[in-house]
Amino acid sequence: MVIAASLTQQVVLSTHLPAVNQLVDLYLIVAVYISITRPQGHALLMGASIGLVQDLFTQALFGVHGFCKCLLAFLISGLGSKFMLNAPVPQFGSLVFGTLAEFGIAWGLLATLGQEVADPAVMQRSLANGVAGMVLFMLFNRLAGRRVGAAARSS
Repeated sequence: MVIAASLTQQVVLSTHLPAVNQLVDLYLIVAVYISITRPQGHALLMGASIGLVQDLFTQALFGVHGFCKCLLAFLISGLGSKFMLNAPVPQFGSLVFGTLAEFGIAWGLLATLGQEVADPAVMQRSLANGVAGMVLFMLFNRLAGRRVGAAARSS
């Protein structure tokens, strides 16, 4: 259901606000949120699923986003098991790190396959994802009945 909601919102953004759609990656925001609030196994499965759905609706090589989101979910869930990431500042950092890490993973994977990746706005995208993600995280937490800073992960 979360994947369908992010897909719907991404389509709405692309048709009504294309400039915002270029900066905000709702799939990434949902993957990071799930990685912070759910156990690592769930985060890996949802990260791969979200990435594969994103691959279906973009012109990218199929599987690149799936691999990137799965690896990203693994990294952020691993960090979440060592550090408390459920406060606003670490969540913002996780979103910025996630955007930069996804670009780096995709760049490395596509460079290995002989394809070129150029994204001069990766820093703008990371900050836009951080700001939009914080708003969405507050909304998600309110819908789930969680307090900000409350322990959300069950190990």
